[in-house]
Amino acid sequence: MNTVNLTVIKITAFGVVTLGLCLGVAQVSKKNICRTRTEEFFAKLMETRVNAAYDLLLAGSPIKDKSNAVQNLVDKTSQALIAYGKPMAVEFIRQQNYGDSIIRLVYILKYERAPLVWEFYFYQATPKSDWSLINLRFNDEPDLLGEN
Repeated sequence: MNTVNLTVIKITAFGVVTLGLCLGVAQVSKKNICRTRTEEFFAKLMETRVNAAYDLLLAGSPIKDKSNAVQNLVDKTSQALIAYGKPMAVEFIRQQNYGDSIIRLVYILKYERAPLVWEFYFYQATPKSDWSLINLRFNDEPDLLGEN
């Protein structure tokens, strides 16, 4: 009888570990959605398609409902093209997870004359909801590369 109980415990423990690994993989792939979206955004910026880049990035984001904020982002990004030249390459710097619901992504976008540091915050309200961009900022100062 003890052997049967041990076998059941082993199978149960294996099942729990397997389920945990599967859920972990699902969570990681959902978080990769944020990186994919930002990298698609940068691909459009590299083509100097600023409006299309923001349309893609802001899909499902509460920022999209703030037309003044969106126009400000488009204007500032367009000004960066004038000031720094054409974007040449993008570098992923880091991803920081704050619990299971907030992700911070940091990138460097290399222009002809200088780099810009970009910081994105994505939020997921529940494990079943989509990730949405809740904040973004960029500048030509490397302070955004810090841990904060």
